[in-house]
Amino acid sequence: MDVYVPSTEQAASYGGALLARYAWWKQSHPNRSIGDMMNGGEGTDLECVAKPRTHATRVYNSLVDIYDFCENQMVKNYWEEI
Repeated sequence: MDVYVPSTEQAASYGGALLARYAWWKQSHPNRSIGDMMNGGEGTDLECVAKPRTHATRVYNSLVDIYDFCENQMVKNYWEEI
């Protein structure tokens, strides 16, 4: 997913408003993404600052299962000690 930054000083407010608008828009477009909404002209004052890199995505995805396993072990061991 591309990463966008608003060109306003009120970026947090803008982001909240954009997510609220997406929640409203999603009701009438249940099979569409926020990217589809934005490509439809919404949020045109956003600057794309990052795009996914295929290699980095593969590396990250390969670590998710390992992380989940380690996290689950830590939580399990922690709760057994309490």
